[in-house]
Parts: sequence; C-alpha cells; structure tokens
Amino acid sequence: MDNSETILDLVVMHSSVLKDRIDPNNILRSTGMAGDDAEEFMLAFQKEFRVDLSDFLAYLHYNADEPPFVRTAWGVGADGRRMPEIPIRLSDLVVAAESGKWQIAYPEHKLVEKNLAGLVLMVGVLFLLVIAALFVTID
Repeated sequence: MDNSETILDLVVMHSSVLKDRIDPNNILRSTGMAGDDAEEFMLAFQKEFRVDLSDFLAYLHYNADEPPFVRTAWGVGADGRRMPEIPIRLSDLVVAAESGKWQIAYPEHKLVEKNLAGLVLMVGVLFLLVIAALFVTID
C-alpha cells in the first residue's frame, strides 16, 4: 500500500502549501519548512505512521535550531568539509512509513555544534557598553 497521498496530506496540513507545489525530491525546501515547523512535521509523521525515528539525524536535513538562517549544528564529512543538507524525499517518507523505521543510511561524518549563547551575550554586553559610553560623553 502506497502512503504517498496520506503523507502529502500531512505535508499540506503542516505547511499550507498546495500538493501541486510540493517537490517530491525535497519536501522541506519546497514547502519552506525548517526549524520548529520541520520538527513538528516529523513528529506528526512519526505519530501518524508509527515510525521509529531514533536513527533520524535532523541536523543533516534541516536547521532544527533557532534563530532561523543560523545553523548551530551540522555534519562534517570524512574529508573535513561541511556536508550539505540531505533533502527529505517523498520516497524516503513512504519507505519509512511502510517499514516502520527511518531507512536513510547516512555517510560517515562527525557532528559539529556551535553554541550561539556566548556570542549573543558578548554582542549584548558590547551594545550596553556603547550605550553607556554615549551617555557618559553626552554629559
């Protein structure tokens, strides 16, 4: 039994993108889902089809962290280069739904994570110092 239509209905429900606008070769990019939206979709997919996503590596498919457009986790391949995002295809979702388990075999890589909290704190402190300096020079 092919679950394509049911999966596409779920994609439409989570993205509000019409079915004919969804690229089956890159579900997330064609619907604009990233971050929390992509997380919510994958959780709904997991629940709807009872799929074991324990082997699913979100950071290889989309930016799961906020703020948008700033990646804090990514894969680095064996050659030392940052790996491109792996698109989630409709066929990947169908196979997972039918088998009950995420089936993508990921290439050898290591996870690199950058904590932006320190950078945000540093920018905030610098901003306060600049404002304080302006007030001191005004008097």
